[in-house]
This record gives sequence, structure tokens and C-alpha cells, in this order.
Amino acid sequence: MATFTVGPNSRLYWEQFAFTGNIKEAALQIGTEALDKTAWGDSTRVFRAGLDTISLSASGHQSFGTGEIDESLNGELLADNGIISVGSNVSAEGDIMYVFTGVASSYVPLQGSVGDQASFAIAAEAADKWFRGKLLADNAARTSSSNSTGIQLGTISASQKMHAALHVFAVSGTSPTLDVTIESDDNSGFSSATTRMTFTQATAVGAEVIGPTAGPAGSDDYWRVAWTIGGTGTPTFNFAVIFGHERHG
Repeated sequence: MATFTVGPNSRLYWEQFAFTGNIKEAALQIGTEALDKTAWGDSTRVFRAGLDTISLSASGHQSFGTGEIDESLNGELLADNGIISVGSNVSAEGDIMYVFTGVASSYVPLQGSVGDQASFAIAAEAADKWFRGKLLADNAARTSSSNSTGIQLGTISASQKMHAALHVFAVSGTSPTLDVTIESDDNSGFSSATTRMTFTQATAVGAEVIGPTAGPAGSDDYWRVAWTIGGTGTPTFNFAVIFGHERHG
């Protein structure tokens, strides 16, 4: 069985914030409630599967000031449900990430002893269902319309459902627009690419999850992200996209 080390390429995206450079440890816990269905005549305690559960805890190096960690956590994360994407050793597009909509259940803005690096801790619980996916487009600054490299993820049947998440971390330019789609094809050259999912046009930082969408039930096994950037003054978008069809909850 392969093993791995939690390394510097791990990712934690929360809405429009990429906390990778501040996080030092994180734990994602996934489970299912065990419901007691023991009845007369049973010789052992009997359980059945209930609802799925998912929670995240993370801690890292604290920073204060405009646009820093503490302002982000207080101003955005505690205000409403947020789209959270997390993955360990995400070193390349195609690596696994987990996505869920969560609500911050606790925030410790300052912890540590005298002389220690100031740190913080955050915890979140799922507020909606979640999915396990692959990073199709990594976080990077993009100034022109293009597409990601196609990845062979396999076919998706009509009985399966597709899901995708978009995180927009930074936007600049005059009247910038970003249109992002998920495409599939049966060859790596995408000679007959078909659009399978479409995000709402983005004009500012934020995040969105789309799906469930029924699988194409065909021979398409290559998948990629395509984007169109509009605006003037060198419009620039920093964003990442995760796509998958393993839905839970």
C-alpha cells in the first residue's frame, strides 16, 4: 500500500482565500452516523448507516492587517456558509481534493506561549453534501482565454452525477469577466470537445459549486477546464477548479 507525507504542496481553499502559505496542519474527517436498530431477539447490538458527516480542523500562522488571515476569517468565513476545498500533496493538476460547503464552527484568533510564532485555529462542519474530485485547473494568474491540459479521468455514466467547484482568488482590470466551463472528449487532443458544465460568469472574487449534473453516458474519458476572459486594462483572474463525480452526503 502506498504511503505519503503531508507536504508543502497541500491546499486549503475557503471561498476566495487560498490559505496554503499560512496553514501548518489540517485534518479532514469523514464518517457516517451509526444508528442503533437493535430490537428484541438480537443477540448483539445492531447498527445501520445514517447520514454522512464531514468536518475540518486546521491551524496555522496568524497574520493581522488589511487582507490578512484574521481579517479574512472574521469578515468572510464566519458570515455565511463557505465553499471549502482541501487536499494533501496536491502537486499537480489531476491530484485529489475534497470539496464541501461548510460553516465555521469555531475560530481561535490567537494561541501560543511567550516567544512562539503566533498561530490561529479554525474548524468547520459541513452545511451541505460534499464530493471527492480532481484538481483540473490549479491556482494561477491568467490574462487570456485558454484551457487546461486534458486529464484522462475515465467515462462517467448517466447514473452518476458530475460536480465542480470554482474558486476565484484575485481579479484585476477594467470590467473584467470570466466564463468557465468543464469540457470532455474521447481523445487527448479534444478534437470534438463538448461542454458539460458551465459556471456563472465571475466578475469578482468568490466561489461557486455546480451540480449535480448527469454524466454524459458516452465514451468521453478526457476532461478539462476552458475559460474566456473579457474586459480591458489587462484583465487578470487567479482561480482554481475542482471536478468530480463521487458525491456523498
